[in-house]
Amino acid sequence: MINSVSRRWRMTALVAAGLMVSTSVVSWANNETNFERAIATFTGGESRSTASAAESQQSSDSVTNVVLDPNAGGSNEVVYPDPSEPEQPVSGKPDAPANLRITSIGDTSVTARFDTIAGIDTYSAYIRYGDSYTQKGLGSDATVTFTELTPDWDYVLCVSYRVGDVESNRACVDVHTTGSRPVEPEHPAAPANLQLSATQTTVTASWDPVEGAAWYSVCHVSGDMSWHCGGYTQLSATSAIFADGSINPATRYGITVETVRADGSRSDRTVRFITTPGTPPPPPSKYAAPTNLRITEISTTSVTVAWDYPASTPISVWAFTVRRETSYSSTGVSGSARSFTYNGLTPGLGYEIILDGRDVNNKYTEAARLGFYAPTQ
Repeated sequence: MINSVSRRWRMTALVAAGLMVSTSVVSWANNETNFERAIATFTGGESRSTASAAESQQSSDSVTNVVLDPNAGGSNEVVYPDPSEPEQPVSGKPDAPANLRITSIGDTSVTARFDTIAGIDTYSAYIRYGDSYTQKGLGSDATVTFTELTPDWDYVLCVSYRVGDVESNRACVDVHTTGSRPVEPEHPAAPANLQLSATQTTVTASWDPVEGAAWYSVCHVSGDMSWHCGGYTQLSATSAIFADGSINPATRYGITVETVRADGSRSDRTVRFITTPGTPPPPPSKYAAPTNLRITEISTTSVTVAWDYPASTPISVWAFTVRRETSYSSTGVSGSARSFTYNGLTPGLGYEIILDGRDVNNKYTEAARLGFYAPTQ
């Protein structure tokens, strides 16, 4: 959740970038440098397209009861909360089940009981290690058993129930299984003396052999791309070349090699970096973004959005995306369309509309965006 200080800072950044807000339309002044700087903070680094002031005048079909969301649906960054936070008591919630206790415990299982509450027929229980959960639904017998646990391991077991849409406080107890903790297998040695060479479109790697190796896993990565493993050609038992079209000129690559034994155990990664020669390819060109993105109808659960775009541009399909924090819903819309209705809003929550298009050759437009709140009534 964004705190009030962060909310004010972001809004200030947007105003400094040239955001103009009317009662119905959001438009961006043509101040691209400041705009991109503000949006880089606002969206976690992604630049947004701009429209001129003339293009962003209020349209006759726009509605006047839209509440703009300066946070555009909230942060799109994935946050991993401390799993123990929801286990702390919260004032005002229904009381946690009482007298939760362990009645039996073994190397790989645990059974617990708790006192039932009058009028409550179903309960929920889970056992976790860190943020890894196993959950069960329970009836009114107030007993739960978890199996397939690890010997000599620490867990947390919790029980709760619901009253309507409200979850009770959670009753929790620490669990430590009996027995001996499994011994971690000894990992093979990592490959040594990793050597790299490159052309504009290939990277070759070689390394010293490792005793007991069944094979080696070779991967490459560049920038913020995901790891590319496989696709290489094995030149020998201890050398390989990436010549599969995944290597570009003037690009820095990280190459990793792991030893893999027949039993599947792996070594640590050996990593080295190399920059391919040549001139980097130009970034792909894009069509201009849709302009005058606006809300023409809105209710507590649906929104209709319209936009302007020249009919002469050969857009074959629009991608209409609705984002709420890290949740995205995207729908393909005909390239001839200039409006779309989305159903599935939750009253009172903030959302971001993201609209971009492409032609039959996969040339894309820049994206247009708009943040708003779904009304509560």
